[in-house]
Amino acid sequence: ASPRAVGISFLTPMAGVVKKIASLVKSIDADIKVIVGSYHPTFCPEDVLRNPDIDFVVIGEGEIPLLSLMQEMKKDSPKWETVPSIAYRDNGHVRSTPPSAFIEDLDSLPFPARDLVLHADYGFYRVHPVITARGCPYRCSFCADVRFWYGKMRRRSVDSVLAELISLKETYKKIDYVDFVDGTFTYDRKYLERFCRALID
Repeated sequence: ASPRAVGISFLTPMAGVVKKIASLVKSIDADIKVIVGSYHPTFCPEDVLRNPDIDFVVIGEGEIPLLSLMQEMKKDSPKWETVPSIAYRDNGHVRSTPPSAFIEDLDSLPFPARDLVLHADYGFYRVHPVITARGCPYRCSFCADVRFWYGKMRRRSVDSVLAELISLKETYKKIDYVDFVDGTFTYDRKYLERFCRALID
């Protein structure tokens, strides 16, 4: 059976690949909804939705709108206008819904479901990305984070990050290194000192 929807993370350099994937999905089953998110669609939803193979854009932080969109998709008569932070086509016009609030408590989110990534050979590629924060307090003219996160920064607790590291060690045994992929990992010195002391302990 075909999935109800396919989600694609879309950064600007991936435009050609996203177009091919969306086209492939629709060639398999035209009823599958194609949803794109991340930086490029957030900033250019009208342009992205010119592609008839793309049905929805998730704008900004994705957890709340994507969950709401999937719940609405299960209904017999879905009302897309009730889903926050999305853009979609309505009789040829692109409609955008009001934004959802940021998730204030990042500790409330589950750890990434690494076990559900198909063909992920964690025994060979022994590196794991971990995110400790979202957003950035700076306003650098060259950086998309300014518009994506609106200068707001949120951090996971040290306990939450350590719990994920412990979970990684217990699950995958051999890990070459952990990549802290948020751009502001060293921004808050006091946080970093607490984290390092806890890690040593």
